[in-house]
Parts: sequence; C-alpha cells; structure tokens
Amino acid sequence: MPYLIACQLENQECRLTHGLQQKDFLHVDDAALGFLSAMEHFDHLGSYEIYNLCSGVAHTLRDVGKCLVEVSGGREEIYQWGAVAQRLGEPIRSVGDPAKFFEATGWTPRLDLDLGLRDTFHYHLRLQSEALQDSTRRAA
Repeated sequence: MPYLIACQLENQECRLTHGLQQKDFLHVDDAALGFLSAMEHFDHLGSYEIYNLCSGVAHTLRDVGKCLVEVSGGREEIYQWGAVAQRLGEPIRSVGDPAKFFEATGWTPRLDLDLGLRDTFHYHLRLQSEALQDSTRRAA
C-alpha cells in the first residue's frame, strides 16, 4: 500500500506483479477496534481458540490500484501491471472468515476498501506535507 501511494503522490511509474492476487484488506483502525472488542468480550472467547480478525472480503491488487486512483485523483497509467514476477510462494487468494469472531464479540469492520484507502491516502499526504515543511524550515 505505501508503495502504491508513494507512486501516486510522486506521479512515478509503479512496477507491479500481475495484480490478480486477492487479499483481505483490513484498516488499522478496524484491527485496533477488533482487539479492543476481544478484550471486552474475553469471557465469550474460547481458550486456545483461533479467530479471524478480517473483513471477509476479497479484493485484487488491481482493485486496490483502481480505487486508489479514484481516491487520489491520480493516474492509472503509472501502474505497470506484470512488470515484476509474483513472489515465490505467495498465495493467489488470502481471505478470512470473520463469522466466528463476530459471533463471540459482535465486532465487524466499519471501513470498506474505499473509505480505508481514502483515510490511508490522506494520512500519507499529511506525512509528505509535514516532511516538506520540515525540510523547508531546515533550509531557511
């Protein structure tokens, strides 16, 4: 994600795999709220049980790239899909099922891909702006 965002912010070529891998993206705020929910409902969680803290929704990396273009107002042409080989051993699909965790805690993610990417992009935009301001102050 940071690589895709950095390429959009700098309007630079982004060399990527084919982008057909499907991932289950979860915003950090939703993950944090999920951990808080686990602590609040600890008595409902089974000892030594395994729970998936995930969205349960699959998105391809190309979906992420397209959504990021819409969120950032950037250019889709910077994505060079297929320019690099897929990593050895990388699964083509990695998606969890949050049903068991939901049943135990009532937790469900609040941010979908669009809202999560919008938030993440603006976070990186603020970081870039702050870094530029810092370098301007140091140069003055």
